[in-house]
Amino acid sequence: MNIFRLGLCLFFVAGFMRDVVPHPTSLDEDGMLSIAGERQFVLGLYQTADSSEDADEIAQAGFNLIRVNATKEALDLAHEHHLQCWIPLGGVAVSSDAQKASLKSVVETYKDHSALAIWEGPDEILWNVWWLRWNRALKRWDDVGKAIQQHKKEGLQEEELDDLTVRWLQYRSTARYAQAEEIEEEIRKIVGLPTADERLSEWRRHLQPLYDQLVEGTTIVRQNDPNHVIWFNHAPRNSLSDLQWFGKVADVVGCDIYPVPFGPTVGHSDLAERNLASVGAFTRRMALSAPGKPVWMVLQGFGWDDLRESAVTEPLRPRPTLQQTRYMAYDAIANRARGILYWGTHAIERESQLWNDIKTVVSELHALQPFLSAPDANERVKLIPHPSSGSDEKGIVWLAKENDGRWAFFVVNESDQAISFDLKGLDGGNDAVIEILNSAETIPIRDGCITYGLPAVSAATLLTGKTN
Repeated sequence: MNIFRLGLCLFFVAGFMRDVVPHPTSLDEDGMLSIAGERQFVLGLYQTADSSEDADEIAQAGFNLIRVNATKEALDLAHEHHLQCWIPLGGVAVSSDAQKASLKSVVETYKDHSALAIWEGPDEILWNVWWLRWNRALKRWDDVGKAIQQHKKEGLQEEELDDLTVRWLQYRSTARYAQAEEIEEEIRKIVGLPTADERLSEWRRHLQPLYDQLVEGTTIVRQNDPNHVIWFNHAPRNSLSDLQWFGKVADVVGCDIYPVPFGPTVGHSDLAERNLASVGAFTRRMALSAPGKPVWMVLQGFGWDDLRESAVTEPLRPRPTLQQTRYMAYDAIANRARGILYWGTHAIERESQLWNDIKTVVSELHALQPFLSAPDANERVKLIPHPSSGSDEKGIVWLAKENDGRWAFFVVNESDQAISFDLKGLDGGNDAVIEILNSAETIPIRDGCITYGLPAVSAATLLTGKTN
């Protein structure tokens, strides 16, 4: 069944209509975003709209939330095209009076604009506590290594230096950074380098001050604008305990995950699951990091070679296909994400296959918005996988939604083998059927049940309907 045969009317809610009043946002009990009282599943885009043509294309594709810079012109442009916006607050971790005043000024300036929906905290802020210091350590280590080689070239062969270097490398390679740093200081004295200005081993002592600054900043945002929610996006890293700690300052949490292509050349995730199903795995993990709070997942809108500074004539790491793009979206949805957003489209061509594929998937989801924004209803039906020869570590995940008497079932097979299942507890008489989105297949409902199946690592949307 083709998406355009769903018979769904164009879904522009009152919260997205052109008017001059603020559009307050809140979170319903189940975590669904409410804009001016209307529930919305978030379909977001990081790339800014730089022209009316850009904004029109984004809106026509079905996106309902875009990132904008903190300017009235950017908000006005989005509003003209019925788009809601989030403003990134990179300076929300405040300490000085000047930083606090600047943050308050930004919030007070834009809080009443009718296109504003979300404030975003600093991107991947928890991961960057480690990552930035790790990269600075790599630079320091490289400088020390070069100084050692230069020392030897000058004929200053010292047995002590050789011994220290061996131990320094050994401690570094086994994450014993404090011991490595003590030895490094001895090496620096020998080769004539100044004392290191930072210690990687002390990275965790920066977490508490950062958390306190985030509490201070988000308090300023909420005191001056209680009508919009705050979202924090994390990297697909960090310990669960640290995520739970930092998750306290957010209303909405999420993370970015870009698993295509699967293989040793892509190391975006450090979970055991690093293939497409890592999207679902991280959706579940982020839910654990902030119990009771909604999760928005940031999905792949680029190929990894697109991010290289130098041009690539023959990309070794291909962009996601339509099938992969669709799978990642539905894997997040079936694992109860309350929104998906795309990052990286700034690095691909507007006429590219990937951009068209993303728009295809978003348009599909936009048409399904009445279901996506409806309350979860898994407790009213049963999905029972058939026994298989697999390990059961991965299998079927699913989400049931009901809207105006009609049902949608978002079903994802995260396993690397095909799985069949029974779906029981369905309503309808003898003419009731299940239609498979993007497929010609229909399945009659018999005694409230159907049997269906999915190939390995695939997704499907099942919709109740009637025979003609």
